[in-house]
Amino acid sequence: LLWGITAGLAMGVYVIFLNLFNEGENIVLNFMKNIFLLGALSYILPKYRNYNLTISFFQKAMSLGATTTFYSCVTLVVIYFVVGAIEPTWTFNYYAMPVDSIGDVITNAFIIFFEVLVFGIISSFIWVQWLKGRDEHVVDNVK
Repeated sequence: LLWGITAGLAMGVYVIFLNLFNEGENIVLNFMKNIFLLGALSYILPKYRNYNLTISFFQKAMSLGATTTFYSCVTLVVIYFVVGAIEPTWTFNYYAMPVDSIGDVITNAFIIFFEVLVFGIISSFIWVQWLKGRDEHVVDNVK
């Protein structure tokens, strides 16, 4: 929970500064916000592996990654709504969609949520597969 909220806050601050100081939309720089989530997952999943060497590591670690990603998504969307309420010109523009109405805000929020969720789940899966393969000899001894 803590790492998901922290990653969401870091992504939100990064995107706000990116939109304030960057002229025009840059999809690559917008996508780079996910490095904060990847950093959180890269920290917690190996740490979790060290404490939970069980047969069901894959399911539990994927659940941890998905939960962290979900809280990160929710935090980022909340930041998006708060920033939009304070100053609409500071909102995150995605795929050249102007923010002119509440419908545009909701659409952009859904896009942000879905983009980060997919990235986080895929990243969690890759990390867990890599960590799972490194512990086969230890897990076999637990049986």
